[in-house]
Order: sequence, then structure tokens, then C-alpha cells
Amino acid sequence: MTTVSIRTTGDAGSAVTDLHTMLSRAGLTGRIVIVGYSLSGLHARLYADRYLHQIAGMVLVAPNIPYQNQWLARAVPALKSQLSIMPWMQHCVAAAEHHEIHPGAPAYAQCMYTPPDRAIPGELLDVIHQQWERPGLWRSVASSARESDKSSAEVRREQRPYGLMPLVVLTTTKDIESLPIPISKKKAVVESWIFENKKIARLSALGVDMIINGSTQAIPIDRPAAVISAINAVVDRVRRTPDRRR
Repeated sequence: MTTVSIRTTGDAGSAVTDLHTMLSRAGLTGRIVIVGYSLSGLHARLYADRYLHQIAGMVLVAPNIPYQNQWLARAVPALKSQLSIMPWMQHCVAAAEHHEIHPGAPAYAQCMYTPPDRAIPGELLDVIHQQWERPGLWRSVASSARESDKSSAEVRREQRPYGLMPLVVLTTTKDIESLPIPISKKKAVVESWIFENKKIARLSALGVDMIINGSTQAIPIDRPAAVISAINAVVDRVRRTPDRRR
């Protein structure tokens, strides 16, 4: 059994094709546990839609829902003009290309969604900083953001039930709760967000949606133990289950 994680790049269809080709050429034909974070949650779902016989289990960490920005604009109309992230993303790409994204620099504070927790061990913190300083990473993220509607359409068109595949969805509501909307409407928006994530979990008869309290969308940074625990739980479940190819 192999655990793989999808990195965002272009639209979901392209990411799925690249990953499938990579696994095939590497000869990794055993059972796969796939992990998708944020926008790449759409990519992971599409991989399962197309190659469900290869997928033993899935973990989705703060996954985007299809057409997420449009959903937010409907839920909070006042945010509609602020939901285009491409100008901000292009600014961060340019900053990375000019080596301006590093701790203490203005672009670091502007571009880092959630700066790494200083409690993280020094060596790991250095790796995280080096990763986000790379222009290639920002270009990849920008490309995926630009193609998010195409990815959403692909997932909507090809969505299928996942049967008895172990599936864990990690959901956070902190960002939704911090939206500038009246308290009277906030509860309904949060409940609707949780409902959308539960719909993803229900794609599998064994799907579970877990709310990670106190974390922003950056769960791998805010609550890394929750991600590790979810992956371990799915892997353990898969190891206890016979390999029945679908």
C-alpha cells in the first residue's frame, strides 16, 4: 500500500493525468491512500472518480468545495468583489521571483496565509520557509487557482459514489466564522459550510467529517497532528480490510 499526496498544478484533470502516469511508470500498482489539501482536494476526488479501483482510502484536508468562490459570494454577497485572488496571487508570484518572500519581509506577511507556528522544530521550520520562497511553488498554486472553475466542473461532471472506501474529511470553520457578516447570519453560513463538507464525506458509506476546532484553513500548519492522525486512521482501516478491487 502506498500513500500519495497531490500537489496543485493546473486543472484537476491535468493533475490526475500526471499523477496516474507517474504511478504507472513507477510501478506502484498496489493499494493507494490519497491525500488532498485545500484546492487539491478537488484533484484527489477526481482521481478517485476516474480510478476508484486503485484507491484504498482518502483523506481530504480542508478541501475546497466545487465553485467555492461562487458559493461564498452567494452566502456573503458583500464579499463578491473581494473573492478574486488572482491579483494577490500574481503579486506573490512576482515577490517570490524577486526573492522577497522570507521571514521579516513585507511580502512574507502579505503572502503567507498562515505563517508557520514558531513551536515547529527549527529544521522543519527552515524547510517550510524554503518551500514558500520558491517561485515554482507560487506559480503552481497560481495556476491551480486560475483553473479552479475548470477543476470544479470536472469534479461535478464525473462525481461518483465511493462505496466502502475509508474517507476522512477534515473541516475547519474558523475562517468562515471570521467573515465580516452580521452575527445573525453567521450561524447559518457556518452550518451551510459544514453541510457542504459533510456531503463530501457522504460520498463514501464509511466517510467521516471531522471538525478541527480552532484551526484556520491551514490545518497542516495549525493542527499537523490532526492530519497525521487522520492519515494513520485511514491507513490502519485499509490494512484491516481485504484488497477488493472495485
